[in-house]
Amino acid sequence: MSSQVVRIQGFTKGSLSGIGQEAERGNVEHRNIDIDPNRKEMNMYFKQTEHGFYHEWNDIKTALNVQGKETKKGIAFEGMVVTADKEFYKERFGWEQGKPMSPDMVKYWKECYEYAKQEIGYKGTDKNIISAVVHADETTPHLQLYYLPITEKWQEKVYAKGEDGKVLRSERGTPIQAKDENGKTLYNQVENDNSPKLARSEFWRVRGGQNSYSQMQDRFHEQIGKQYGLERGEVGSDKQHRTKNQWEQEQLTAEKERLTAEVTPYRELKQGIEEVETPGKTVLPGIVAVKKKDLSALKEQAKAYSINRDEIESVRERTATVTVRENRADQRERTLDNRENELAAQQQNLQQMYQRQLNLNQLLERSEKDRDRYKTENEVLKHENGSLKAEIERVRETLTKQIDSLKKTVRGAYESLTNTVKAVGMLKYDKEDGYGIDNLTKKQEKLIDGIAEYGSHWAKTDGFPELAEDMQKHVGISKGLRETIEPPKIEHHHDRGGRSM
Repeated sequence: MSSQVVRIQGFTKGSLSGIGQEAERGNVEHRNIDIDPNRKEMNMYFKQTEHGFYHEWNDIKTALNVQGKETKKGIAFEGMVVTADKEFYKERFGWEQGKPMSPDMVKYWKECYEYAKQEIGYKGTDKNIISAVVHADETTPHLQLYYLPITEKWQEKVYAKGEDGKVLRSERGTPIQAKDENGKTLYNQVENDNSPKLARSEFWRVRGGQNSYSQMQDRFHEQIGKQYGLERGEVGSDKQHRTKNQWEQEQLTAEKERLTAEVTPYRELKQGIEEVETPGKTVLPGIVAVKKKDLSALKEQAKAYSINRDEIESVRERTATVTVRENRADQRERTLDNRENELAAQQQNLQQMYQRQLNLNQLLERSEKDRDRYKTENEVLKHENGSLKAEIERVRETLTKQIDSLKKTVRGAYESLTNTVKAVGMLKYDKEDGYGIDNLTKKQEKLIDGIAEYGSHWAKTDGFPELAEDMQKHVGISKGLRETIEPPKIEHHHDRGGRSM
């Protein structure tokens, strides 16, 4: 009778992409020689990723707001395999390689998937399941699914504290766990539905701890295995994490032992016949030399041969049959040995491939961290740049106002200088208002003209060409200067008597 097989194995984050390519039959050259690419359409998916295992793993963590510290060697996800030997599927469901599964077989796998969700699903759902598929493109059909071991219940260590409230530490500096009066280590029980934890040990602790694997096997047998005629297997086994390849190797070893036990009696029978048929040593063609001490035994054998000729002929026939079966068994044993070597080489190749994928994922993780860091730094720089722009704008407005004010001040100064130059010019050129001075010396005249030229030059240089032209071409006293040097005349009023008032 066939036995049920339910296996669990943990993987690090670095294995996500490599396992994903194999599980979902990506467009790569598979190391597993059992996979027939021409039959992958026979596979039945319960859940399939959109962008690969790596993205799905991150999406699940984000969607469920998962907490938990990531480490290089920590278990980031687990795989579950549900299967049996291929004879079970042939006898129970009439399954044949390359042909579609029967409705009863499809129903069986649906029940297996519901069982898997009950055992490892987050609150009985598929929210933490990365991928789930029935592989029918291999020698033996099997349900293979991968998931995050997420739990909403876990326990946290309680650390001993001193009178100052600080955590006590050992000589090595490690924190000391608190214990009760009986010396039992204390833990805080935590339950958080809004932010569950990714922790393999806590995931299985709440499912029974050391007995979780055995209990899981019991439940499968009660719910499914027994209904379909599968044996429970070894009760109390602690082999919780055998891989699919390891299980196949064990099956091959058992098959070799069975064949060896079957062939051994025939080998012994053949050896006995050969001893009867070769009693002596050939010395010449057609002549056999027999020792004296063996002669009587040979005579007895010859007598027995004549009496039991028919029986000996029958033995010879059986010997020929045994030889054929032995050759077949040897051939199959060699085939099994080759298969075992292929599996070992395949496992080594997978490990190398996983290591390469681990290195690639680590590079990807570093690039994502660098991208996030650069993004943060870019946001900071954008903020600082915005602040600098605002500050520059404020400085520009202030300087603009100061420049405008300075321009007004300078223009006022040049306007005053223009009035001064024009007024000084009257000393030489005024002939009507009485400000001109007669008999000026040439130096005095040159000084008056020099003042006009000097003022005009700097007015033009500093951007006041109209004032420069005014200094060059005109003389006169401004209204303000005239009011200063010529105060308004006081009008005198006379009273009726003619007196001024």
